[in-house]
Amino acid sequence: STPFEPHSTMLTSDTTGGGLLQDNDQARSVGQQAIDKTKEYGEMAMQGLHGYVMQGPAGVSVLCFLGGLATAIIGAVETITGIFSPFSLVLNFYLFIFGVITVLLEADPAQLAKHGLGFVATRIE
Repeated sequence: STPFEPHSTMLTSDTTGGGLLQDNDQARSVGQQAIDKTKEYGEMAMQGLHGYVMQGPAGVSVLCFLGGLATAIIGAVETITGIFSPFSLVLNFYLFIFGVITVLLEADPAQLAKHGLGFVATRIE
């Protein structure tokens, strides 16, 4: 028999059709097992991907932390120097707040607790 010819047991059956029925049941069982394993491994992959996206690589996290720190510092300095312009004051205060929030979101909670900011660490975990 060649790979392209149907299996002989699929074509022949006894007078009750039991052989063919048995092959179909076996095929359904194997197919269902394959579907179940695919679902299981798909869920595991999605959980891993979700964790990676939520946490992100360490290098990206450090860059975001430094960017947030720079934004907060620039916003604070420009808020003080631009006190006579209402638009500049509001814009730079917003930049300061945005930078502080970025720093808090990207900071390692263990490091915050180590530096006496445990109350912040418990809120951002």
